[in-house]
Amino acid sequence: MKYLKNTIRLLSLIALTIFFENTVSAQSLQDDTIRANYLIRFVDFIRWERPLNEPVSIGVMGSPSLLRELNSIAAEKQKSGREFRISEFTVEKDESTYDLIYVASGRKQVWQEIISRAQASSVVSVSDEAGFLDAGGLIEFSVQKNRLRFYLNLDAAEDYGVNLSSKLIQLSAK
Repeated sequence: MKYLKNTIRLLSLIALTIFFENTVSAQSLQDDTIRANYLIRFVDFIRWERPLNEPVSIGVMGSPSLLRELNSIAAEKQKSGREFRISEFTVEKDESTYDLIYVASGRKQVWQEIISRAQASSVVSVSDEAGFLDAGGLIEFSVQKNRLRFYLNLDAAEDYGVNLSSKLIQLSAK
């Protein structure tokens, strides 16, 4: 009888572990989908000093799952005539080949290098780690009340050499 109780407890624990792992994975996937949609939509509200008909180039550092989501969304957008180039971004790569770069959490040690090079090349920098705006980044994601929001560094926008639409400014968290 004692063996049966212990076996049931063990199976219950395994079932709960599997359930929570799947919940976390689903939540991460959902977060990546939301972030990817934001990144694609940001492009519509930011003006660079380049021809409008050129493909938009987005680089992603440190998030393979977000990279996959962006590629999926970009493929759908391409069907409607909007071309995107999505690729993995590393510190060694030249930022000037991108219009927008996303830096995942856990990359604070390279922020200053990335941000200064991004500003010099008019490349919009985005992250979801707290403090990114204070370091000079342009857009920072933040989860508030279970909703993904974004903040803008309006003081740095001029340093980036990009124009943010008034609609984007209105939509940002205050």
